[in-house]
Amino acid sequence: MNLNRPSFFGKYRALLLAVGVFFVVTVSVFSFNYGLSVQLATDGARVKDSGAMRGLTQQHAKAILSLAHEVAAGDMIQTSQAQISESSLALEDALARSLASAKAANVAAELELLAKFEKFWRPLADVSKAVDRQEHPEPVDVQAALIKSNANNVRLMQLAEDLTQLIET
Repeated sequence: MNLNRPSFFGKYRALLLAVGVFFVVTVSVFSFNYGLSVQLATDGARVKDSGAMRGLTQQHAKAILSLAHEVAAGDMIQTSQAQISESSLALEDALARSLASAKAANVAAELELLAKFEKFWRPLADVSKAVDRQEHPEPVDVQAALIKSNANNVRLMQLAEDLTQLIET
C-alpha cells in the first residue's frame, strides 16, 4: 500500500474546482442574458403593437374621410373601402395581441387602457363595417361613420399613446 502517492483528483483538485466554478458562472450568465433577451423581445412586440394601434387609428380615420369625400363627389370608392377594411383588420389584430400579452403579463393598468381603447373602438368598428361592405354605401351611413370617427379618433390615439408610454416604463 502506497499512501504517499497523490491521487489524480488531489493533484488537480484546484484546477477542476476552477473549471467547475467557471462553467457554473458561464451557464448562469448565459441563462440570465437569454431571459433578458426574451423579455426584451416580448416588451418590444408590445410597444410595437401599441404604436401600430395609434398609427392605424389615423389611417382608419383618413380612409373614412376619403370615403366621405368620394361618396359626395360620386367618385370610385373601392380604394377607400379597402383601406378601411385593412386598417380595421390590422387594428383588430394588434388589439387582440395586446390584450393577450397584457393578460399574460397580468398588468392591471395596461388591461384597463386596452379596455378603454376597445370601448371607443367597437362602435367605430361597427359603423366602419357597414360602409366598407356595401357596394354603394348610403351617404347617411358614410356620414355616421365620419361623425363617429371624428368623435373617437383623438381619444383612440391618446389611449394608444398612453398604452405605449405605460409599456415603455
